[in-house]
Amino acid sequence: MLFRNGTHLVDAVCYFAEADPVWVIAAHERGFEDYGIEYKGEGGKDPRLDPASTLIIEFENGIRGIVNSAKMTPAIFEFDLLGPNGRYWVTDKHCTVWKTDQPEDSPKEVASPQASGYADHFGDTLIPAVQELAIMIWNSTPSSSPARRARNTLEIMLGALVSQSQDNTKIYLPLPRK
Repeated sequence: MLFRNGTHLVDAVCYFAEADPVWVIAAHERGFEDYGIEYKGEGGKDPRLDPASTLIIEFENGIRGIVNSAKMTPAIFEFDLLGPNGRYWVTDKHCTVWKTDQPEDSPKEVASPQASGYADHFGDTLIPAVQELAIMIWNSTPSSSPARRARNTLEIMLGALVSQSQDNTKIYLPLPRK
């Protein structure tokens, strides 16, 4: 679901891409084709009302992210990042990484970055976030999740609504401001 769970997927894609998004293309699932360009905020209360969508996102550094937040597919947390020097395939169970020295070379699988995955209960997930907030305050250090990336995530999602409303066209980012 694009807004209910998709925000986390899109944010993760932005994290790994390490660049600003350039454009987005979206295709909503059947039943959401005419959803419109304004998020109605109903999906948080009833997931059936949240638009389900597949996105292709291109970033300034040439990386493309593919996010599928469709409801009519198996329930798998998954996204794919492809770029000039490799690929990340991330699911709720694993992360596979391939690297290459130059575009169009044959990529080789390499060790995945360290990640703890989902914790068995919610408390363990919040402890690192609270620790990071404390360190940010005590040491005036920047966040690992800067506001710019949060803005990019929202920009991509709103661009996805516009893309769908314009027959799945490529929407350049940032969107025009009113």
